[in-house]
Amino acid sequence: MDLNLIKNDLLDKPYLSGIKIKNNESYKNQSYDVKIKCELKVGSSWFPIIIGIPNNWGQNLVDIYIELEEIPYIPHIDNKGKLCLYDLEGSIIEKDLLGILNQCILRAQLIIEEGISKKNWNDFLEEFDSYILCLPEWKRAKAVIPNLESSKKISYCPTKEIKKQRRKNESYSQYLKRTEVNDYFASIDTNDFKEWGYNNSIKNGLYLYSEAKDIIYPPKIDKPISVEYLNVIFESVKITSEIRKVIRKSKEELFTIFEVKQPNGISNTFGVIIKAPCFNTDSTLELKKKTEIIPLYVERLDERSLLNRTSFDENILSNKEYLLIGCGSIGGYVFNNLIKSGCKSITLIDHDILQSENIYRHLLGRDYIGDYKVEALRKFGERSLPGLKIKTIAEKIQDAIDDCGIDFNDYDYVIAATGNAIVNMWINDYINTNKINTPVFYIWNETLDIGSHVAVIQFEKGGCYECIFKRDEVLGLYDSTSYCKPGQSVTKNVSGCSGTFIPYGSLISIQSSVLFIDLLKKFAEGRIEENIVVSEKGDDYYFKKSGFILSDNYNNQKDKISTIKGNEFKNIACNVCGGK
Repeated sequence: MDLNLIKNDLLDKPYLSGIKIKNNESYKNQSYDVKIKCELKVGSSWFPIIIGIPNNWGQNLVDIYIELEEIPYIPHIDNKGKLCLYDLEGSIIEKDLLGILNQCILRAQLIIEEGISKKNWNDFLEEFDSYILCLPEWKRAKAVIPNLESSKKISYCPTKEIKKQRRKNESYSQYLKRTEVNDYFASIDTNDFKEWGYNNSIKNGLYLYSEAKDIIYPPKIDKPISVEYLNVIFESVKITSEIRKVIRKSKEELFTIFEVKQPNGISNTFGVIIKAPCFNTDSTLELKKKTEIIPLYVERLDERSLLNRTSFDENILSNKEYLLIGCGSIGGYVFNNLIKSGCKSITLIDHDILQSENIYRHLLGRDYIGDYKVEALRKFGERSLPGLKIKTIAEKIQDAIDDCGIDFNDYDYVIAATGNAIVNMWINDYINTNKINTPVFYIWNETLDIGSHVAVIQFEKGGCYECIFKRDEVLGLYDSTSYCKPGQSVTKNVSGCSGTFIPYGSLISIQSSVLFIDLLKKFAEGRIEENIVVSEKGDDYYFKKSGFILSDNYNNQKDKISTIKGNEFKNIACNVCGGK
């Protein structure tokens, strides 16, 4: 880096003074290619700052610190005095050092100015968690927080089993370090401890819900949390006999997680461990004397918090009942997408067992060979995510209705993922005969990965699954949406008729499952009102290489994805729906 070029550029800035610049310097245990010491004008005041330019400035920009002994209480500043200038998630950085340097300096100026005037203090609430991580001696609490607005007893334990017996030749300092608990798990529901695999010395603590009358800002990061700070939160907590009982029994320490609902509607969560607590519990909670207070950074494991990362809006798929018919290659990936989308209550139906020949195009691998596919998926799901309610029926759907009392009306959505047109036609006929209004999603792959299809069919809407099939005098019944020209045999077999299968890989099943989940979300949001078939083209290389011929559907489809509405594919001569 050219130091003279950087210095000359900075000297032209009227809001900078006293510029001193050095190569290969460190600041706050961080190494920089260039370190700049100067003063930044903010309003009518000058603030001493340090600018650090790292070697990888093209990926991480530059660092700017306020060089004061006492860290100002303003948003976007950590316990080293470093300003958080930009959120780089999803950003693109132009490779212009001088431009980046000036942009970062102006951003630092704005943050300080708005911090002093309190114009940006609402940002404190948006990044409350970050300030807990800046406090001295903080610890982590992984917590399943209830979706309720009341205070409750909560159970907690260390995430690792700690043996208190001092080891042979272990120094006292080593003993203290080894036996110090750094991480905790906490939940109101004791079943969660087994679900998440934590069963070490479970104790009782408190989950306290507080509706703040005035904004509760994060604690100041340059000193421990004070008794006075906690008492402000305690004022808005409703005391119950259960809370009093936990406090009375917590002689050595009180583990507490707060959920503070701010006046602007934002909720902030953090926790503390209060050593040797002494409370007044007459009318409101009040911590009476100074004591050691250990801050807890709360990593939330409850569903509503985890699902916030998947969507801007409330998840509309999570509280529904799903019936998934078919747990093969398509069904396996569909199941995975459902549970990852927050769908917890799923009934699986498939009579088949996972065989070794399945594992290269199935979600599951060799650990599940020999299990019924429904049971294998259940085990996989329950090992992956908490709170799932998976029911399994190892039978064909035709038998499950009679033997197990399966009623399509009990479900919000039925998903036919067998990829088998004969089974799909049976389901379609059953739906129409019994006038079942539950929407059905039919999902199927094309041979050799040339495409995938998803149909959404409702009994009362125009066009049914069988309407998709047309009749030819020579070819007989054929799929009118197919990317493969009718009349070709695309099946393979490895052991006679019993080993017949349609060749396709896992990637097309993944594509089909993604196409389905996208359609499911749109349907649930009310963006799809009529029956439709959505088709997505795949790669035709292996299909052509094998000597097969593409249909006009494939050749004439200009876009990767096409949609046909029920009124376009309904057949007035259909034996099932009559083209209604």
